[in-house]
Amino acid sequence: MSTPSFPVDPETLAAALEAADLLELGAFRVPVPVGARPSSPDSMSYLVQGTLDYLAAFYTTWSQQSGWQFEIVLDNDRFKAITFKRDAWTFELRITTWIFGENALTFEWPRGTIATLVSGSRGSVEVPPLPPVTRARPAVTHARPPVQEASPPAALHPIDHLLADGGLVFAAKDHAVWLIDPPARSAMLLAEMMRGSSAKSVRGLAADDGDVLVLTSVPLTIWRLDLTAGEHRPVEVALDVFVQAFTCVEHVGYAAHDDGRVVAITLATGAVTELARFPGYVRALAGHAGTLHVASENVVHAIDLVSHETREVVTLPRAVLGLASDGAALYTLHGSGIGQLDLATGTWSQIAGKPELGAGNLLVLSGEPPPDGVTERAVIDSARCVSYDSGGLWFTERARVRRFALAERHVMTLDLA
Repeated sequence: MSTPSFPVDPETLAAALEAADLLELGAFRVPVPVGARPSSPDSMSYLVQGTLDYLAAFYTTWSQQSGWQFEIVLDNDRFKAITFKRDAWTFELRITTWIFGENALTFEWPRGTIATLVSGSRGSVEVPPLPPVTRARPAVTHARPPVQEASPPAALHPIDHLLADGGLVFAAKDHAVWLIDPPARSAMLLAEMMRGSSAKSVRGLAADDGDVLVLTSVPLTIWRLDLTAGEHRPVEVALDVFVQAFTCVEHVGYAAHDDGRVVAITLATGAVTELARFPGYVRALAGHAGTLHVASENVVHAIDLVSHETREVVTLPRAVLGLASDGAALYTLHGSGIGQLDLATGTWSQIAGKPELGAGNLLVLSGEPPPDGVTERAVIDSARCVSYDSGGLWFTERARVRRFALAERHVMTLDLA
């Protein structure tokens, strides 16, 4: 039988077939592309990324490699139907267009056959261990017992700010700061930011000398949480603005205003020095070794913290929602993916999420939580906050806390008790 004339790169097909998940049918197996998911619990249809031509080429190439004969019974720009035969077995596949870049694979199996979706060759990858906790677990500073009427994930929905440091994770929502202990899979209320009887909304988290810095609004205040002593001390900041991003580099605080200004803040006094002003909406800051990186829409800038000179570093395909740095690389968080900027070469590449940061609203529509795993098996959707610690990036999706292990390229979700 001649090779079908679907315009798809053979090397791309070979890699996709090698990594594919499998449908177990007892007597035989049929592959499905990585990331395919059932359209309903009892359905024989699966939703998957890929064009109609790509999916048709995926299955006709597989059939030639595995001894199945095939017949394309319908082929147009919205629908393809293929019949497969081998020995006494026959099944049919219909490929139809759906929405948001996905298409539907609908199988008609022999009577009495039940298909089970299992992982393929990469599905058995070992989950990387969590980093050890290298800092003392803090004393609890809140004035009343932890919230009991809701589980930690529900109480944290959605997480507004995130900080990972020394194996622990700190998360803020509204006026509350929570401590998340990943090895223990637990979360507890750490502090409620109050000024007298008034609750103060958290606008950012950062780390400095083992303490956690909490920026709150109206009036703008930096609180230093001494986690060992269980104390927190406020310093008012000489600003009357709405802060979009906050970080600390070498014992100096940095904040981005809603008008595009970036300022340095002396932590002891709250004194402010303006460094630069950027066009667009500044969403994130991250610094290391004398340089502060600023994300304004989809452009990343750098500020030299000695000379205060600024330069444009890179323009990215999507808006940046969060930044983190390990010193050698800058990591960019987007709603549906993570990118890496090599600071030595200035080259950027996507390292997690669907290709070209393309998960979009697919998981919202399906009602299913994004799956864990490596490469395309790990779907990222509606990510908001990111923080680097001990070889990995912690990030959030609503109330979910997830970790991307950089060496293994593996995404895992932390299940909290």
